[in-house]
Amino acid sequence: MSTSLTGKLINDSGVPLPGLTVVVADESACTDLTLGSADSQSDGTFSVSYVGDLTVTSFGARTLGIRVFTQAHRQLLYQTRPDSGTAPISLGDLQIAQTEVTGWTVTLGGKGAALPVRDGNGIVPLIDDHDAWQHIADSMNGAQSVINVMQLEFDMPSNYVADDTKEKPEVVISFGDPFDPATGRVVDSTHGDFRPERILLAKAQAGLTVRIMMPVVGLTWATAPFLLILLLPLWMVLLFRRVAGAFHYVQKYFGQVTGTVPQLHGFDVSLYNRVHAKLVMVDDSEVTVVSSPFNQSYWDDGEHLGYDAHRGTASQEHIPIHDVSAAVTGPAVKDMHDAFILHWNLGQPQAQQIAPIDLPAPITTAPDGGSIASLQLVRTIKPGVFPGLPDGEQGVLELYLRAIESAKQYIYLENQYFTNETIAAALIAALNDKSRSTLQIICLFDVEPDTPCYTGWQAGLIKNIRNKAGDNASRIGFFTAWTHNAPVPSPPAKKVNPNPIILPNYVHSKFAIVDGTWATVGSANLDGASLDSCQVLQAIQFGVNRNHELNYGVFSGIDGHPTTDFIDNIRRAMWGEHLGLDPSDPQLASGGSNDNDWLTLWQNQAKAKQSGLVTDPGTIDPSLGRVLQYPDPPAKSPKKFLTALGISLTSLTLVEKERPFNFATGAWS
Repeated sequence: MSTSLTGKLINDSGVPLPGLTVVVADESACTDLTLGSADSQSDGTFSVSYVGDLTVTSFGARTLGIRVFTQAHRQLLYQTRPDSGTAPISLGDLQIAQTEVTGWTVTLGGKGAALPVRDGNGIVPLIDDHDAWQHIADSMNGAQSVINVMQLEFDMPSNYVADDTKEKPEVVISFGDPFDPATGRVVDSTHGDFRPERILLAKAQAGLTVRIMMPVVGLTWATAPFLLILLLPLWMVLLFRRVAGAFHYVQKYFGQVTGTVPQLHGFDVSLYNRVHAKLVMVDDSEVTVVSSPFNQSYWDDGEHLGYDAHRGTASQEHIPIHDVSAAVTGPAVKDMHDAFILHWNLGQPQAQQIAPIDLPAPITTAPDGGSIASLQLVRTIKPGVFPGLPDGEQGVLELYLRAIESAKQYIYLENQYFTNETIAAALIAALNDKSRSTLQIICLFDVEPDTPCYTGWQAGLIKNIRNKAGDNASRIGFFTAWTHNAPVPSPPAKKVNPNPIILPNYVHSKFAIVDGTWATVGSANLDGASLDSCQVLQAIQFGVNRNHELNYGVFSGIDGHPTTDFIDNIRRAMWGEHLGLDPSDPQLASGGSNDNDWLTLWQNQAKAKQSGLVTDPGTIDPSLGRVLQYPDPPAKSPKKFLTALGISLTSLTLVEKERPFNFATGAWS
């Protein structure tokens, strides 16, 4: 067996490629065994030394796997080579296209499978579901020909009643008459309230084509004991039963309707992957990339009040939820339509399949409240689901890694989950890159993610980044969002408590910004399930499982695309909400020293908020914002988090689950 391997990395113009990492592995071992690695030098050459005599671990002649990575751990090249002799192996010149090595545009390995970046799209930021769901209601009510819905969950009444005022509303996406968050009222159509299933039903019965697609897995209570025998924990059985059952509730509801109903398609998934993408497309001309499922607990606005009757009786979080969505028109709608029909047409008879649409014309006038921007749709897809995609796709992961390795000034990550080790390793590499010694990173995550194991895994990644970045860890900040409200009377609280309340906000966003020139919004979390491989119970998954995700990348003045004010506008609006500042505040203005020191602004606001909660918890000061910085080491529960920051609960009431509100009775439950 050989003990060394050499070669030279060059681009498609013959220019050396320094600073890339070459990894050599024994792929004939029981599991891939890394033998050694080395970085390419200034002239592109590399030399990897390793142990030769490992035949005991191999089956037959040894096969070497050679992989080339960027410093952000993005794979650029993979090839295999038999290793039957003892002489050093020379690979000669290994050519990699320059567009694969640098740039922001996702290429999926340069095999022609990636979607292009499309210029001339209208895009409207929709921060929190008050705005997102209202936009969806308006868009669906105005539909003229077709509505396509892709959702993870869609809560609706158990039974259909022709008179909607006799039903118990589950999801209300638009409230008509005044609706006080503290007192609420009965919710029904007589008040001008809109429920999504009623809009879709009315449109279907008016002759429009209405389609609803949701994931479904064959999991019933009858199979639950069998699954437990297979070592699936009860929480996983219950989680996937809820997701799987969501489609059956939709079928049951519309199955009770006389006359035309929306077309329904349950997309088959497994216990370890879901179609997690969520969208509403109207008239094949506008798509709203909505981050939240249709579950009422996700409703919220920028105030993120504790005890808000708008959240109804839904059984999800019962705490304020922050989210980000976007509405898109223009050429990039076709790519989202293609993604929808890719899923819809699978397994459907020819008569029910959907044809592709023509490429819409570029938008020349910015939509109300929005901008014109260049967008690239990227996808995460499980291997082997669709013909022609045996390996699936990891476009969202590539999108993030390219942005992280291209960042020069700042990286802002706002996400529901943070458990992906590749993303963490890319952040460490960015912090330790001497050529980017002023780069800052701001992360807004949850105190306690809602998936078992994730809280510990997230805390572990944060600790690992701080350790491996060393002194450079001072340039990354981890934050959480909180609500601090005045004492709550009864109702909505079950009893009067004289203390102000504090409760964590659940960050459900899947959003990021880099350098004010790139952003992404969509459905993908920063965990294995959304990016590369589901991390839960991998030993019994028997294959690579990942969710199906859809994200738009937004490009501004990079890779030859026009500039847009979308990124700056949404950043100022979002950060203003988090930090307690008006979006027009000069502290949020882009350019100059601000772009190089956003982390200090976040840290100062977090320290001011912490100080206020420690010294004067009875004073509610919105100008202090709602963010607190993660303690070191990271805390794993809201109570421990506050305690670690010296915030006493003697004069504060920690609320971890709010009281539900009944839309049918107009009263707190």
